Amino acid sequence: KTLNTLAPYQEHSDLSNSIQLLKQAHILVTEANHELRQVKDNVNLDPEQLSHIETRLDTVYQLARKHHIDPQQLHTQCDMLRLELDALQNDSQQLSELEDELNATYTDYQAAANKLSKLRRSAAKKLQKSVSEHLTALHMPSAELLVELEALDQETPSPMGLENPQFLIRTNAGQAFGSLKQVASGGELSRISLAIEVATLATSTVPTLIFDEVDAGIGGATAEVVGDLLQRLGNSKQVICVTHQAQIAAKASHHYQVSKVNDDKNNRVQAFIECLNEADRVDEISRMIGGLSITKATREHAQEMLAPQHAIAS
Repeated sequence: KTLNTLAPYQEHSDLSNSIQLLKQAHILVTEANHELRQVKDNVNLDPEQLSHIETRLDTVYQLARKHHIDPQQLHTQCDMLRLELDALQNDSQQLSELEDELNATYTDYQAAANKLSKLRRSAAKKLQKSVSEHLTALHMPSAELLVELEALDQETPSPMGLENPQFLIRTNAGQAFGSLKQVASGGELSRISLAIEVATLATSTVPTLIFDEVDAGIGGATAEVVGDLLQRLGNSKQVICVTHQAQIAAKASHHYQVSKVNDDKNNRVQAFIECLNEADRVDEISRMIGGLSITKATREHAQEMLAPQHAIAS
């Protein structure tokens, strides 16, 4: 039928080649159609198998979506999950290994903690004695430091070791020991801190120390002792001290004067700080000694106090 439709065009020589090709194609298509029919007749499609394949494909795509991967990557994902499963199934062995490691670590901790406790007890005695001696020199003869090693839970490892060290103080004989914050006043706390810093000078790593009210309630020889101790600290650290005592200020390597000026125009108070030169420092030390009236004697005394100079900032 198809070839008959080409009959009217066979007289056209320009189409002869095209018509020949179409005839050949018709023969090939006919043969292919015949072979396909034979294959179709010989294929036995199993509905149950087809349903099984479709189900598996659906499962594959569901798993791929669940793990956010391409279906082609499911094989690799399966191998990884199998390794994780093997590790979980062998967790009893891993748990045993971890317990052994934990026991070994705890044994090392106990040895280190016991060594630390021994060193602490020895250092506590030395520190208590040294700080108490410095407090006596700082006009606190009845003050006493107690280093208390509060025991911690022995079964629970702690970064602090087997005890928690606490500094307790009493400022009067017969008084109960208490924490520094509860027992000491502002001036006493500064002097206690000074005594502790001097006693631990060889081991302290703090680069800068600031003291305020360290001269509260003291004067004369005691103030000079405070100045000497601050100067001693200043030889190896930066020490900043706020003081009204000439004996302390005279020990400084640099003397800064802080003053306040009423700014009536803006209704406020302005504070100024100035590093004093040598001459101004003599005047300031003289003022700290004699008040507003600076005499020749007070200036000579100030110059005498300023003669030997070393290291604190006042």
